[in-house]
Amino acid sequence: MRQYAVCLGMLQDGEVVLGVLGCPNLPQGPVSDEDGRSGAAARAVGQSHVGCLFSALRNHGAYVAPLWDEREEAAVRIHVSDLSDASAARFMESVDSRHSSHDTSAAMARELGVVLPPLRMDSQVKYGLLSRGCGSIFMRFPPPSYREKIWDHAAGFVIVEEAGGRVTDAGGTRLDFSRGRYLQLDRGIIAAPPVLHEQLLRAAAKVAPPAAAAAATAAPVGL
Repeated sequence: MRQYAVCLGMLQDGEVVLGVLGCPNLPQGPVSDEDGRSGAAARAVGQSHVGCLFSALRNHGAYVAPLWDEREEAAVRIHVSDLSDASAARFMESVDSRHSSHDTSAAMARELGVVLPPLRMDSQVKYGLLSRGCGSIFMRFPPPSYREKIWDHAAGFVIVEEAGGRVTDAGGTRLDFSRGRYLQLDRGIIAAPPVLHEQLLRAAAKVAPPAAAAAATAAPVGL
């Protein structure tokens, strides 16, 4: 009874060229903490302003339309936020901390001076919200034992990129969907408008350094 998305991503020669997100419980306007909590779906039933359809075709932009409106002209082009001041950003993360470390996201937020609380949503709706500027940052830091599947990110990835955002791992490498069922990641996933994205990469290097760098820093000297 929370948020969910029906996702379609099309790969061509390893590149995501098409993405569609159907988000039946997502408001078409501003979202609040209540929209991510249990029971949000029940509260939204029958409301005309609920239900979003995001889509993007590579090199043709990203769009959103009311999910239940079949008119082609109902779709409007969307863009990520132009926010450059991280202290005013709203960051998004998964509801379940087993899939993404809330502690790491919170540490990243403190490093950047973010003061707003996190917006916690299930599913790829977070990519949709980022692409239309309702959230400024999406961070995901899964435990080392968890392997991210390409179908959990493909659709949202192309939608955010076509909306002008960047989606990389925590080391700044663009997500690679050409290597099989799983993404090969450095620590986690960071998605944001370009200016904020650069700030996030610098924060990640301090807060969640790569394992090799962390080990070198902790190694005793003079042995």
